[in-house]
Amino acid sequence: EFTEYLVDGLGISDLHLALPKQETFAFHDGCHGLRLLGLQGAARTLLDNTQNAEIADLNENDVCCGFGGLFAVKMPNVSNAMLQTKIQNIEASDAPTIVTGDASCLTQMNGGLSRKGSQKRVRHIADVLASGLPKGDEA
Repeated sequence: EFTEYLVDGLGISDLHLALPKQETFAFHDGCHGLRLLGLQGAARTLLDNTQNAEIADLNENDVCCGFGGLFAVKMPNVSNAMLQTKIQNIEASDAPTIVTGDASCLTQMNGGLSRKGSQKRVRHIADVLASGLPKGDEA
């Protein structure tokens, strides 16, 4: 995972990024990264060191969103119930944007939020960090 590579592998904890405007984010820790790979701190460290980024809480941020690859296909009712719980927690968060490092979770949660008509969205950590890169003449 690239944030772990930057922070733990290369020892880079500050990319000297500045988001174009103040934004508040909360984290969703995907099951694969959290439970299988033990990932949790690197993405938060990078975002915490990004100017104009504030980190808010997400209740049960480490609870599965219900996707789980084929799990969502083989057990759609259970998957949807898990997603609805995750969506309720997202809606209750002060953050308009949820950040994750897992593309499957991102797709699952954005789909649920969109179907609900929510204004909240989920973005990949790479996308959020890239939005803080210098533009044009600033580079």
